This record gives sequence, C-alpha cells and structure tokens, in this order.
Amino acid sequence: DMRSFSGSAIDKETGEVRTPTPLPSETILSEGFENTWATSNDPDGDYASPDPGWDVDGMCTCSQSGYPELTHYWYQYDASTYPLPHSGDYCAGLWWSDGSCGDTTQNEWIKTPALDLQNYEDVVVTFYGVWDWLDGPGNGDHYNVEISDDGVNWYPVLDVLTIQEGTGGPAGYGWCWNEYQVHVDVSENITNLGLDPSNIY
Repeated sequence: DMRSFSGSAIDKETGEVRTPTPLPSETILSEGFENTWATSNDPDGDYASPDPGWDVDGMCTCSQSGYPELTHYWYQYDASTYPLPHSGDYCAGLWWSDGSCGDTTQNEWIKTPALDLQNYEDVVVTFYGVWDWLDGPGNGDHYNVEISDDGVNWYPVLDVLTIQEGTGGPAGYGWCWNEYQVHVDVSENITNLGLDPSNIY
C-alpha cells in the first residue's frame, strides 16, 4: 500500500512542538493481486500483470523444473505449493531460477503505475513478503525497491535482504515469512533524489 500521513512540526524560533489538526491518512494505491493477471494489463504486453498500468518486465520466461507454478518471473502466486500470501488468496511472487529453459540469470521487475504525488506529504509504501535473508546475499541476490520519475532511470532505495527479521515460518531460521511489514519513505526519497513528484513509479 502507498499512504500519506501528516505529523508534528517544530517552530524554528521557539523550539515548540506544534501538532496540527491531524489529517486522516489516505490510501493512494492499494494492490492485493487478487484479480486475474493478463498481458492486456501490461503497458508493453510482454508479461501478464495484475491490473491496468502495472508493468512486469524481466529476462526469464520459464518456471522451476517440475513446478510450473513457481515462475522465474513476477506472477500471481497462491498457497497451493507454499503458504505465500500474507492475506487473501493470492500475492505477487517469483522463484529463484534453477536454469530450466536457459533462465540462468534473473533481473525481474514489477512496477506500479505512474503516480502524481505533488499534493501529498509523508508518503510511504508498505508491504509484506517472503525472503531468504540468510543465504540470499551470499548468492549475490538483491531484492531492491527502486524509485523513478521517468520509468527509465531507477534508484535503489532499499534492498529487502538487509532486513533480517522473523522466525522464518515454514522455512525456518534465516527467512522472513510475512512476519515484517516493510516501510519505505517515498516522500523522503523524492526529495533526496530531486525527483519529479508528479510522475513517480
């Protein structure tokens, strides 16, 4: 989810903390990945995506040997093989590549639609996920959250594998299994990177 919050301000002259009348937080974008994924939703039509405007890109086209449901690219996952969704029946996911069909290298992306955030402050994106923080970094893996204002130049703002939280659920120690809600401060990154808030991915 992407949300906007309001908070306190400090008077620079007196140092007094002033709390304005709280504004309700607003959900700007929410995606549960419950709808049927289709290539007609994808801007360039190369992969199925969850809803119009969402863009799935990458290098891989195959699945894990013997497990067609474990795709090497972003796709809709359910709980039929592993309990992957945090809530609902589905989630977005991809599986590490075992090299079937020549998919030996992965560089897989799932991108939100472009968002106009000019009139919002304190925007954050939050999500749950499943990741192997113990072994993933040693394998050279990076699960980056990146931001862009043109859809071409992307800036990493968080590698999820640096978050070493959770008991691992069914996978055991070394994994986070939907136990930690990831927060990324979108507004702060827009400011720090000098991005155009009217066109944020």
